[in-house]
Amino acid sequence: MRSLRNCALLINFLLVLAIPARAQTSGISGIVRVQHRALASAGVSAYLLSPDGSRTVGQWATVSAGDGSFTLRPLPFGSYALIVRYQGKIIYQAKIQINAAAGQQLSIDVT
Repeated sequence: MRSLRNCALLINFLLVLAIPARAQTSGISGIVRVQHRALASAGVSAYLLSPDGSRTVGQWATVSAGDGSFTLRPLPFGSYALIVRYQGKIIYQAKIQINAAAGQQLSIDVT
């Protein structure tokens, strides 16, 4: 993790409505990058948090492809802890909210 702290980590998230609002589900997709280069085989996990944020009530996970891209869906609306791991170490974590029918794009730079 320390070696990656000196690197710029760029994660682009695109929250995409996968199913009509009736089902209230969505998805997360994006690209994992380090120093503007795609990072393949990074583990991307989304943990659905309870309404008070005190515990995890659901979990989804995937691995980034050769071009750094990943997709997690369907995900119910709610608050998530998003964690990216590489070679067994956490290289990025953030809290995100999925609650809108419209797509939402987040760009996050981590050094």
